[in-house]
Amino acid sequence: MNIKAIIRKVFKARDTESFKDTLDRHKTSIEKLIYKKKYSLAELSGSIKECGLSSGDTVMVHASWRKFYNLEGNPEDVINVIESIVGEEGTIIMPCYGHDRSFLDIKKTPSAAGVISETFRKMDGVRRSSCTHFSMAAKGTNAEYLICDHDRSIYGFDTYSPCYKLTTLPNSKILFLGLGSTPTKISIFHCAGGKLMTTDEKMRTLISKQYFARLIDENNIEHEKEMVIRQPGHGNNEKVFKKIFRSLRQKNSSRLCNLDIVVIDAKEAYEAALSFAEKGIYCYKNV
Repeated sequence: MNIKAIIRKVFKARDTESFKDTLDRHKTSIEKLIYKKKYSLAELSGSIKECGLSSGDTVMVHASWRKFYNLEGNPEDVINVIESIVGEEGTIIMPCYGHDRSFLDIKKTPSAAGVISETFRKMDGVRRSSCTHFSMAAKGTNAEYLICDHDRSIYGFDTYSPCYKLTTLPNSKILFLGLGSTPTKISIFHCAGGKLMTTDEKMRTLISKQYFARLIDENNIEHEKEMVIRQPGHGNNEKVFKKIFRSLRQKNSSRLCNLDIVVIDAKEAYEAALSFAEKGIYCYKNV
């Protein structure tokens, strides 16, 4: 047994979670002893609005249900709060990928992106994009536009992806719930790599690991396709993620009891990551 496996065993890491998520789970157990005040759905709505989310917005949601332990509500209530804010003209989109990037059944594969994402996937009117790598679920005015071309992607964050297409829409934002005041799980930053993989030699070399993936679409028809992913041994560089995040001008945050709420502008976030990458400051590192 190697040292990493030993450490994971000592900290009782689950098979499907990263070691960072394991530490966060233990940290949350301690926080529950400190933050005991309950808050309502109305208070949650007010705090999100204060951070700049409003009617008509198209919003990508990253959320950790683990951090909602003081909310007087359930995961579906959280989604309903967001939906009531963006209104009938707005759109909600969430990561909805599976645990295995080489296989996805659009209708049946559970979301590996958390409880709130899985709850959203099952709701009426939600559509899921046809890509085994970083599939996304969407509902609202711009849902079809966001997901319709993902089956054309060879990399989950390329220019056919919902993440990238989000950056082309006006009033497009990203909402983080329970991911800290300086979040590092910022999927849209990967779109910079998806954009440069055809023009930047380092990025072309990095995103070049080929594999075959199987997808079962909404009509239960099976497809097989060759995809690409980052070469093994290249993880996210959280220092760079934080540096890009701190460079953003359009970001607002608040804290409701224990819950960190952050809203950023999607287009600015993408352009910032692209600008850093064009200067040779990439979001990835050798691990």
